[in-house]
Amino acid sequence: MSSKWRTLPLILALVYSGVVGASENSLDLKHIRLSESFKSALKASSGNTKSLRATQQVDPRQGLIPFLFDAEIAQQNAQKSAKNFAKSTPTDGQESLLYGQIRDWLDLRYQGIGQAESERVAMFNNQFNLGVQNFSGFSWQKPFGGFGIYTDRQLSPDLFDANRWIVMDTFTVVIEATSFLGKMNEAGAVDMTSSEIAAFAGINFKRVYTTFHFANSFMEGLIADYRYLFLPFLVHTPNGALALNNGRVMRREDTWSAALGGLIESPPLYGFSFSAGAMAEITNQSTLTLQSVTPQEANRPGEFLRVSHKSALTKSAGVTAALQLDFFKLIKFTLLSYDLEFSSEKSNEFQLSFREEHKARLTDGSDTSKEFAQMLRKNSPDIRYLEPYVTRLDQSHTTSTNSRTMLLLWGSLKKSSMEQVRVIKDQVVKTFFKNYNESIRLVQNFWSRLFSSFIFRIFQFNTLIKNDAAFTRKLNLEYEATLPQSPDPDKMLIEGQEQFSMMVSLSYQAARTDRWVDRSYKKDVIEFMERYTTLTPELRNSVSSEDLKGPLMVSTNVRVMGDGLHFFHQLPEQLVLNEFNLICAKKASCVKSLRDPYLAYKKVFNDTSRLELALLKKMMTTLLKEIDDLATFQVLFGENAFVSGSLYATSRQGLPFSTAFSVGQFRGLGVIDTFKRLNGTRQPASIWSE
Repeated sequence: MSSKWRTLPLILALVYSGVVGASENSLDLKHIRLSESFKSALKASSGNTKSLRATQQVDPRQGLIPFLFDAEIAQQNAQKSAKNFAKSTPTDGQESLLYGQIRDWLDLRYQGIGQAESERVAMFNNQFNLGVQNFSGFSWQKPFGGFGIYTDRQLSPDLFDANRWIVMDTFTVVIEATSFLGKMNEAGAVDMTSSEIAAFAGINFKRVYTTFHFANSFMEGLIADYRYLFLPFLVHTPNGALALNNGRVMRREDTWSAALGGLIESPPLYGFSFSAGAMAEITNQSTLTLQSVTPQEANRPGEFLRVSHKSALTKSAGVTAALQLDFFKLIKFTLLSYDLEFSSEKSNEFQLSFREEHKARLTDGSDTSKEFAQMLRKNSPDIRYLEPYVTRLDQSHTTSTNSRTMLLLWGSLKKSSMEQVRVIKDQVVKTFFKNYNESIRLVQNFWSRLFSSFIFRIFQFNTLIKNDAAFTRKLNLEYEATLPQSPDPDKMLIEGQEQFSMMVSLSYQAARTDRWVDRSYKKDVIEFMERYTTLTPELRNSVSSEDLKGPLMVSTNVRVMGDGLHFFHQLPEQLVLNEFNLICAKKASCVKSLRDPYLAYKKVFNDTSRLELALLKKMMTTLLKEIDDLATFQVLFGENAFVSGSLYATSRQGLPFSTAFSVGQFRGLGVIDTFKRLNGTRQPASIWSE
């Protein structure tokens, strides 16, 4: 696998800078044979692009474009780039062939594309009887040869401000090693066989720009500045960062991933065979966030900008086993399968804060300004001259376990993780923990499963199997570690309710609801909307009449902070036990699984005034399996439970529909976010992002 990773610097060097000398051999490209014509283009590309920018001469890297990008797009951009090289990239940004090609193509088009997509959404809402409840945004994508770009604009009410809307724009660049090398092979840049290219499968790079800005209404947000949606890389520059205002938040996230695995299979015996395999994956992630600080948010006079950088390394390994039935050596159908995966992630994050008086230093050509510019474009920036501006350091370590069991078309998926977050500020260390559990019941699509079996038999590779329906339950506990037992997953002991927050999530997803074979899924969706949401009867009727249909997903989040737990502590024990009897319909085993951890939790609390969250988690996990509606949360936590959620669906006309709901008083995203927000980090809080 290490030899394949040597390809990744080549891909980034060619696409993101394009300046690689033909004589350079530091990449040790043993598995990639460069053509003579491409070597010549590389040699010619090594000119000083910055000096050429100043004199407005033609970019010498133009000779690389036919080898790296779609021929038609390259030809359309050629005349514009040759005439106006000085405008192909931001004057203070990184020299980039990729961004130059994207900008050349979108410069004169992006306003029209954005307006057309916005008008399409507005026209649909005007003609649709549920249009006033539709908060759907729009998406757009385009291939550029060896890579593709994907843009998406979504809008949602701001949970922190009832009179404001959050506009979330994402711009994604995806590069797959096999696709990129295949494009280079077709263009004559490299000489590789299809099997050699296939050896690089599983190596991918993705860059995502996300911009959060704000609007006073849905329509205002829908047509807001399209530059943040289509050309966000123009703003991720020193000048762009210093000009950031109005509370905007911009994020750039880079993800490298590489996977390696193998599978063994037994010969068939009486039509049955057994298979087993293992797979390992490594993911390297780097996230840069720029936050415009409003006067109300400033922690010190004149503060206008916060910059944070997070690097994370994730390692995972998994095993799989399956029992298969061979139909006359034509296809193999999996009867029973089990997958188990373990993963571990370590991350480090630092935050810097800048005041108005620092602007001159960040633009004066000093070592500090150079390091600031470098930080905005590097995945792993070195902080030396900017160290005086560092205000906070976060460290986290997450371990998780996922298991999946399938019997014919029915299956279950279980996930659990424990994350430790250390926040270091002013030499004071705060330690928090996140404890997460998720369970999913799903039904796979028969035809998708059958098609996958055929494809594997013919081409020997797996295809994605679609699910007909999935019901998901999640429980997320966050707490501050104040006692030695806090990190122990069997103890999780804390001193006070103000150190606690909990979120319960329920969701139902259906691929189709408009055919007679899908009638049970449609019934499940309607029942879920009635029991677990506050969505209007009009929306339920629209699902019933198929004005709204699948693909469809409806979700509900119940968030409880310390005041909700205080309410729970004050309830008479008999009232809680009566509620358990009602939930379980007096089934003895169900009542016992709720009663025992509850009584043990109350005993610890009454004896020590401490909270044993492991027992509370055990009770809530069982509760999630049994509850039939939201009334139980009202009984146990009173008015302190904040309920919110969303509905994504497809209209009869085939256009996307999304709406949201919320009930109660929003008190924050959780104990960790509340602490960070009080100490200078703001994460936009929308219903979609919960």
